[in-house]
Amino acid sequence: MAGLTIYPLRFTLEAIDEVVLGEQAGAQIRGTLYTALREHMGDLPIPEQGVPSLDVDPVRWLLAREDESAERGKDVPRAFAVQPPLDSERRYPPETHFTVGITLFGRRTLALLPFIVLAFPHMGRLGMGYRRGRFYLHHVTLLGADGCQTLLMPPGSDRVQTPQSGITHEQIAQRAALLSRGRLTLHFQTPTRLIHEGRLLKAPLFHVLMARLLERYDLIGMEYGDGFTPVPPEQRADLLRRAERIQLVEDRTRWQDVFSHSRRTGSSSPISGLVGEATYSGDLTPFREWLLWGSYLQIGKNTAKGDGWYSVR
Repeated sequence: MAGLTIYPLRFTLEAIDEVVLGEQAGAQIRGTLYTALREHMGDLPIPEQGVPSLDVDPVRWLLAREDESAERGKDVPRAFAVQPPLDSERRYPPETHFTVGITLFGRRTLALLPFIVLAFPHMGRLGMGYRRGRFYLHHVTLLGADGCQTLLMPPGSDRVQTPQSGITHEQIAQRAALLSRGRLTLHFQTPTRLIHEGRLLKAPLFHVLMARLLERYDLIGMEYGDGFTPVPPEQRADLLRRAERIQLVEDRTRWQDVFSHSRRTGSSSPISGLVGEATYSGDLTPFREWLLWGSYLQIGKNTAKGDGWYSVR
């Protein structure tokens, strides 16, 4: 599992107008970020140190992966995943704070952090959600594997500190060792949209979840990792055989219908999926680290729009 580092960033925002986000909050966040980067690309200065890890304009590099009509856009995993606010109403009056998560995958993608931070003031002026509520960027933190946050940009500052480290295999392994070996519950916090044998999965079957998770880990690692080695075929086959023996003992999930609307194209697309809790039992020892990776990478379709975000306990 070595060779991949991730950076779960938390952007705390302060509402100027009332900001109202819907069930599709992740898609609203991603859409506003996309618009701010695309429309204000020329206004975003290149940091003094440049971005030596990218051989193209960094903003265009990010947007090319977000453009599904691009030649490589459909089969390249996005360089980030979005975590929307989880408040039940997602309604923020003026002067209240709310937090948006964006997890960057790989050290190369971390070079885009200054551009994303610079995009947030543009996002705030554009407004977000219903009635395009405006906001300020208040501060930025980095979430660690232990749940602690490191301040990268304090309130009142316009300079962000680049993290010296992110979440690595070693940290995931240490935290996974604390989880139960025989019973775990996954809380699907945003719609999780999994495809199995060409059909949408309407029940959180463990072996399907593991198959999609292993695929996603390899795709992200090969695209954004450093010295990354994919999961060996024999290990993958063994894990999937064992996954079929894990039992779904409590299923408290439901299907949530959600649609993402594109202002640019005028079309809507489904980002529906499973939400709620599922408890599994069996020999979960070999899956604990993978499940924790999935809680950060997110799984299934539309992770750049906030889907597939779950927690483990």
